[in-house]
Amino acid sequence: SSGINAEYGQLHSVCGVRVFGPRGIVTEPGTEIWYYKRKIMDPAFQKKYLKCLIGDMSVIAKKMCKLLRQAKRDTIDIYDIMNKVALEVVCNCGFSLNMDAV
Repeated sequence: SSGINAEYGQLHSVCGVRVFGPRGIVTEPGTEIWYYKRKIMDPAFQKKYLKCLIGDMSVIAKKMCKLLRQAKRDTIDIYDIMNKVALEVVCNCGFSLNMDAV
């Protein structure tokens, strides 16, 4: 949806370092530049911080389960659903943005 794309455009950098998109941490080859960008993200992956996010992740997981139960088809596009779940988790937990993607 266009709302998701608009929000994605605002999330391409963290602390002035490009994270998403071309040459971001996700697409940067394993180099010293990648290592530098990854070190900036280290605080977000500490166990203590991740424990604080379990509640938000649980709410999103329950929304996904409800969506899957409501599916009236024999097959579903799990790739699309999981992309939306991942986007919602990153936006909600990482940036406090409520995307309502799921």
